[in-house]
Amino acid sequence: MRPVPPSAAASVASSGPFGLLDRWRTGVIFAAIMCVATLAQVLVTPISALVDAGMTWTLPLSPAVMITALTAGCLLQSASLALSARHPVLALTATMAAYVALLFVTDAPTWLAAMQLVIVLALFLVTARATPVIALGWAALVTSAIALVWVGWTSTLGENPGHIVAFLIAEITRFALLAFSAAALGIWWHVVVSRAERARRSAEAVEREHEERVEQARAAERARIAQELHDVAGQHLAGLITLADAALKMAPAHPADALELVEEVRAEGRFAAASLSSALQDLRAVDSEPAEVTRDLRQTAELVEFWRARGADVRLVSAAAPDDLPAVVSTTAYRVIAESLTNAAKYAPGARVDVAVGLSEGALEVSVANAPGQHDAERHPGIGLGWGLTALGDRAELLGGSLTATATPDGGWRVHTRLPVAMAEA
Repeated sequence: MRPVPPSAAASVASSGPFGLLDRWRTGVIFAAIMCVATLAQVLVTPISALVDAGMTWTLPLSPAVMITALTAGCLLQSASLALSARHPVLALTATMAAYVALLFVTDAPTWLAAMQLVIVLALFLVTARATPVIALGWAALVTSAIALVWVGWTSTLGENPGHIVAFLIAEITRFALLAFSAAALGIWWHVVVSRAERARRSAEAVEREHEERVEQARAAERARIAQELHDVAGQHLAGLITLADAALKMAPAHPADALELVEEVRAEGRFAAASLSSALQDLRAVDSEPAEVTRDLRQTAELVEFWRARGADVRLVSAAAPDDLPAVVSTTAYRVIAESLTNAAKYAPGARVDVAVGLSEGALEVSVANAPGQHDAERHPGIGLGWGLTALGDRAELLGGSLTATATPDGGWRVHTRLPVAMAEA
């Protein structure tokens, strides 16, 4: 079964409680079904009279004219229902007019009982669009109009007044019950449709709000990545320029040291390319559809392999964190590891780096420790990425945790963060 396109569903929903009648084919089919049902009941009595050879035809109109008039009246009345979708009051008026015309033409009210049901159906289509007070008012108005028609028609008969009063009481009471029942159904239907419409609008509002929040989140993430690109490029380029300047100054007197600095420039360029590539992957993930899942602790092993492939001695000592950590905790911990490995590769190239992840007393513990490097990073000031750990420290504090970066007794460096799991879940 082919699904209904959202635009088509919205069109049907917005066309009102009887939106299907707005379609020409549906309206014609609906009117045709009502015409067949009504005409069959209206014609059953005169046709039976014609079949019964012992019955005398006493009506002023001939059988052929009578059947023709009844057929035309039922066709006109049922066709009027097709107007209910756009002009319900006009449709109600037309159904009543067809009934009244046949009543005075045929002088056979009992034959026309089925036509009253068409009037009641048209009344339901009117009251379904109205408030309860207006709906009851329509029922009273239609009942009064039909009652006046019957009073006027019976006044021309010259029958016994007692018989006429009894007839009027019976017919008016029966029609009034039908009319007010139709109004009650219309009121109920109006309430049901109104609730469905409010639910639809509420769902649309929620969907719009969700889309706006998603777009805001994407915009915020793009802004963050743009800032990260700016900072990464700026810091790395500053480092490259600093190292290149130092190499140029040292080259005439100390060519060997200058070559070492050139090697540092090459390493710095590789790290810059890796950092920029990572940030650009995030940017592509934000703008892609569907977007990639944000990297978290589940990709720690991949991160370690990334640095190993580039010659770093990184070892994953332990990774005991569960897979069902809160997203904000898992992503923050991953970024701490990534930033720490970047700094270790910059400040202590060739040194061993140990990464440990685990849970302790309801908190996530992440530690990245590196041994002393082969070069003294302090002789190249201004090339660090301290902005990254600073921002991550602020983020850890927002989560109720902490982040520390301290030197180790052997001259290395250790970054440790503690992120409460329970607080992040709340």
